[in-house]
Amino acid sequence: MKPLIVSPQVIKILENRSYKGNVGELKNLIKIITAKSFTINHEKTQIPITLHSLPNYLLTENQETDFSEAESLLRIDGQSSLEYLLEESEPEQKRIIQSYEKILLTYVNNHSEINASVGLISKEIDYLFDYLLFETKRDQKHEMLLFITQHVRQMLEKIESAYQISFNGSLVYAISHYLFQRRYVDWLPEIEMVQLIETLLLDIKAKLPNSYRYAEQILNLVKTSLDIEVSSMDRIILSVYIDNLGYTKETSYPKAVIVAHGYATASSIANVANRMLNELLFQSFDMPLDVTPKKIAEKLMQYIERNDTSNGLIILFDMGSLKEIHRYFSKETVAPIVLMNNVTTSLAIAVGEGIQRQQQLGEIPAKAISSHQSQWEIIQPETKKEKIILTTCATGIGTAVQISNLLEKSLPDTTFVKLIPCEFRQLRDPVEFEKAFSLYDVLGIVGTANPVVENVPFISLEDLIAGIGIENLLDWLKKELVLDSQEEFSHQLIRNFSLDRVIQSVTILDTEKIIEQIEVFMKQLEERLGQRITNDRKLALYVHVSCLVERLIRNVPIEVYSGFDKLQECHEKDLRDIKEAFSVIEKVYSVNIPDSELSYVHDVLFENTEYISDESDF
Repeated sequence: MKPLIVSPQVIKILENRSYKGNVGELKNLIKIITAKSFTINHEKTQIPITLHSLPNYLLTENQETDFSEAESLLRIDGQSSLEYLLEESEPEQKRIIQSYEKILLTYVNNHSEINASVGLISKEIDYLFDYLLFETKRDQKHEMLLFITQHVRQMLEKIESAYQISFNGSLVYAISHYLFQRRYVDWLPEIEMVQLIETLLLDIKAKLPNSYRYAEQILNLVKTSLDIEVSSMDRIILSVYIDNLGYTKETSYPKAVIVAHGYATASSIANVANRMLNELLFQSFDMPLDVTPKKIAEKLMQYIERNDTSNGLIILFDMGSLKEIHRYFSKETVAPIVLMNNVTTSLAIAVGEGIQRQQQLGEIPAKAISSHQSQWEIIQPETKKEKIILTTCATGIGTAVQISNLLEKSLPDTTFVKLIPCEFRQLRDPVEFEKAFSLYDVLGIVGTANPVVENVPFISLEDLIAGIGIENLLDWLKKELVLDSQEEFSHQLIRNFSLDRVIQSVTILDTEKIIEQIEVFMKQLEERLGQRITNDRKLALYVHVSCLVERLIRNVPIEVYSGFDKLQECHEKDLRDIKEAFSVIEKVYSVNIPDSELSYVHDVLFENTEYISDESDF
């Protein structure tokens, strides 16, 4: 059998091509290429396989291929083994094995002294990674390399978070390229060499404990995530390379974990706390309800072993005996541990804020608990209170009833607002008011005088008669009335609260006659007082005097006026003038107006009203 001499350009074209028929298509193509070259070169002792041996369509497909980095010729004969071919086509694997052997040889030459060997071993590992990163073929992106790189990046991020460190940025690519080429290495050292490797590994672990720990964590993740079997040589190489490349300690934060029973309870609290704090501070352990304290302790010990807790560890529990948990912790644990129970989201956030402020480990739980005092209150269910409007009159309930009737006539039938007439004195007393109306939603009060109830608006009867109180009343009822109803209600108010209608409603007297007599009374009163009565006071007097006359005719006058003696002492002349002005009404209706009624008329004119003499209005 004549040997084949395959040019690297041919190898490159065959490697780059996409085969629809997979291995079968490649196999047939190699047969065609070999047969073509053999036909042309059958007289030669070696059969060259060059670009000239390829079918034309392959040359057309690879017109822009760069062959500047082509490797040496590949010889294939009857003695060529698969291992040889792989070594020749994949020099990276061969280089890795050479580094393994050089590392062990260096260790042996230095009499297995790690202090004397570690520097030289580090240099060899640097040479290896430089070769893998910068001297290997990089003409195309390999999907597996991209896959490995992505996962290695995620692994390093997890370890950085767990140990609060920051690796050199190039570590991702160095490890990825090493693992990418290393996965094809099938190196089976002899028994003596295996023992040497394990001895060197123990020395590396003792010499570089932190770097070894990080390398071990990385390789454990590699095994589970990338399905790559790892070896002791991998641990040696990564430990030394990580130490040589360096890493920085990012913070002096203590670690913090949340342990809670139930599905996703701890995870939910940790997730919310981390998001509120804008930092990944809490890890979580969700435990079954029937888990034993010993099992919880075992989980926590695994966490301590895999994470840097040298700055302390804060454990927040939802319940359980803390002492019982602590009893199962390993005695080898050297870092201080803070145990806190009854964890809540707000407590976790308070602890996290203490960690971020870099408070002392002992301060964090104390301050978190002091700012986390539980508060409570009983919220009684809200019942929908009935909406009401109160009506009142300073001189008695009768007029209040009539005002209520007028309002009720004005409201649409679809309005669910209750109208309640009330004694004026009852409304004036805050205690009585609260007792009577606390279960209602009081929209406001309409009446002849303002009882002044806190937080309850008032509209005077004279304002309604004058039309200026209608807008306020509509505002009270805006949630109860649709737009069309508001317009109708406004119209009915104007109609029902005209002066004639009001007087007609509150008294049985002849409306026209009593209005005429009241006008005479007010004219005489203005002359005696030397002042003009304002329109709003006149409206009030029309209503009040009409009711007063009716009471006297029916022989049910108001006989008591609280504070009459003081009023008479201070305003004797005013009362006398009012009495004399009433003479015409007394004569027409054959009644005698008592002092108590005169006092109320005085209130209508002057209570809470400042006035000046001569031509000024009240």
